[in-house]
Amino acid sequence: MAIIFILAGHVLGPVGVNRNVWQGRLQYSLLQNGTVYFVFIAGFLFQHLSGKFRFPDYLKRKALNVGMPYLLISIPKITYDALGNRGLFSPDHPAHWPTLWQNVSWAYLTGNHIMGPLWFIPMISIYYLLAPLFLWLDRRETPYSLLPLLLVGSVFIHRPDYLGSTLQSAVHFLPVYLFGMWFSRNRDRILAWHERWLPALLALVALVVFLEVGYLKNGGNIYSPSMFSAEARLPDLNVVQKLLLCGIYLTVLRRCRTQLHARLHYLADASFGVYFLHDYAIVVLHFILRMLPVPRSVEVPLMVAAVLVLCGGLLWLSRRIFGRTSRLIFGY
Repeated sequence: MAIIFILAGHVLGPVGVNRNVWQGRLQYSLLQNGTVYFVFIAGFLFQHLSGKFRFPDYLKRKALNVGMPYLLISIPKITYDALGNRGLFSPDHPAHWPTLWQNVSWAYLTGNHIMGPLWFIPMISIYYLLAPLFLWLDRRETPYSLLPLLLVGSVFIHRPDYLGSTLQSAVHFLPVYLFGMWFSRNRDRILAWHERWLPALLALVALVVFLEVGYLKNGGNIYSPSMFSAEARLPDLNVVQKLLLCGIYLTVLRRCRTQLHARLHYLADASFGVYFLHDYAIVVLHFILRMLPVPRSVEVPLMVAAVLVLCGGLLWLSRRIFGRTSRLIFGY
C-alpha cells in the first residue's frame, strides 16, 4: 500500500490535478506524502527483525539491495543530463559544480538531482548508518517516552523545498521511523486499541482532512527552505493524517489478511523495484496518456495502474533474465 500511495502522489502533478480548488486539494491531501507510510513501515520492519541484527551483515544487505540499484538505475538519467548540460550539469543551476565528477558525486549524494523521488535513498541511508543507535534505544524503551514530543516536531519541521537537503528530510522523518519501531515493539497492544477505537479514529482522520483542506486551504506536502522556518506558517496536518492512518491501515489489513495476502505479496516484495523504476515509467506513460481521449476523472487511477503494470512487468522480465542478480540491478 505504501508504494501505491507513493505512485499516486507522484502522478498528481503530471496529470494536472489543480491544487487551487478543494477537489484537487483533497486528492493531494489523501494521496500525496506516502513517504510517511514508507518510512513508518521501514522502522516497523527494522524493529521486528532486530533480534537477528548484525551490523556488518545489515549494511552489506542494504548496500547490495538498495545502494547498488540506486547507483545503477541513476546512470541513464545522469548520462542524459550530463550530455545535454541539463539540470545539475547546467552552469546556470544553483548547485552546479566546476567539474563533471563533482556534479556526478553531488547528484548521488542528494538523489534529487538524478530524479526527484531518489532523494529518499540518501536520507534512508542515514537511518541505516544509525541502526546500532536505534537498536540501543529500542532495547531500553524509555527513550520512546520522548516520541510524542518528536512527532510534534515533525508537524512543524516541514519537508525541505529543496529536496537535496538530505539532513532536513532526515530530521523531519526521523520521528516517523521511531514511531514505526515503537508500533512494532508494542504491536499487539496497539492494534487491539485500534480495533476498539477504529470508528473514532476514522472520524478523527476526517476532521484532520477537513481542517487541512477546508480550513487551512492546503493539501498534501508542506515544504520550507530550512528547519524551523515559518514561511508556510502552517502545522503539517498531512503528517498527522498519515500517522493516524498507519495504524488504521494495519488494523484493516489484519482483518483482510487471508483475502489480500496472495494478491499483494508480489507487489510488496517488488516495492523497492517499483520505486526505483516508477519515475521513468511516469514520464513514458504520461507522454502516451496525453495522446489518448481519457476522461479527467480517471486519469490518476489509470496512471497508477499503468505504472504498476509497466514496472511490475519489467521487474518480472528482469527476474526471468537475470535471476537473483536482478535485485542488485533494480531492487527486486
